[in-house]
Amino acid sequence: MVFVSHGEMGDLQRLDGIGYIEYDEERAMIEDVVRKEALEEQSRRLREFEERQRRHREELERAAEAEMEVNYQ
Repeated sequence: MVFVSHGEMGDLQRLDGIGYIEYDEERAMIEDVVRKEALEEQSRRLREFEERQRRHREELERAAEAEMEVNYQ
């Protein structure tokens, strides 16, 4: 969530002073879009990684099977 503070704040440890905060809906919507895009990118990269891992395992299995065939001939 995005909040914007207004006014002058005094001592932040004691939270004294004059001011208020309000929810900034426009900035929150932009932040949400950026967050969703980042999540989609991360998901895409994870899928690509998993696909590379799957192909690598399959290649290793084929190589092991070919080696076994050569050894038993």
